[in-house]
Amino acid sequence: MLLDMEIHGEQIFVLPPPMAGFLEFSMMRLGNSYDQKLLAELFYQYLNVEEDFVRNLFTGGETQLGRVFVNENALAGDSTLSVLDYERASEVIRTASHRGIGTCYCRHKMQHLGKACARPWTSA
Repeated sequence: MLLDMEIHGEQIFVLPPPMAGFLEFSMMRLGNSYDQKLLAELFYQYLNVEEDFVRNLFTGGETQLGRVFVNENALAGDSTLSVLDYERASEVIRTASHRGIGTCYCRHKMQHLGKACARPWTSA
């Protein structure tokens, strides 16, 4: 999970360049094939404590890494606001050709650290 390179005669080790899902997918797996608690601790340090990486990842560059949807339940029925279909999560879900359900990597990571949120694992 590391890349190594030589810069000015010095060998440097770094994490691979970020790819969507690279870190998340490793914490979305269940089982005992690797030390998940240690991995959770390392990810927490990398993403939550030493936050320069994640701050630059989300605020630098032109690539959109996330998408914001309207909270449809918060809109009044007679609202003059106009929300287009592509802004509605319900429409994206309704028209999706494929869906996937996985373990929430953030909750799984925080569970190993004793900091998991109180949200249910499944939704009604």
